[in-house]
Amino acid sequence: MRLILLITLLLVAGCSDNVVPRQFCSEEQRKEASNFVILCAEAANPMSDEEPEDMLIQCQKTAEALICEQGFKYLSKLSVTKSVARSCKTARTVKEKKFCGVKP
Repeated sequence: MRLILLITLLLVAGCSDNVVPRQFCSEEQRKEASNFVILCAEAANPMSDEEPEDMLIQCQKTAEALICEQGFKYLSKLSVTKSVARSCKTARTVKEKKFCGVKP
């Protein structure tokens, strides 16, 4: 009986979804972020020793941090579908609201 209870507890704990932070960009914000990345790449010194791929990744991260809003997505070890980032403005469950700092 204890073994069954232990296995059940481990399965429930291992299968639970975790809410993780992700930047959420609306369609308009994505366009603005894309323009920022292009301007950032143009402003960077292309003759430097810095790898262009690293620079573009950093420009993208900076654009998301400056332009997009705080959001979240679910991360599940067993999920085969890709979770899409959502805005904290759309938080519905108590878990989502707590993560986003919104009073339930």
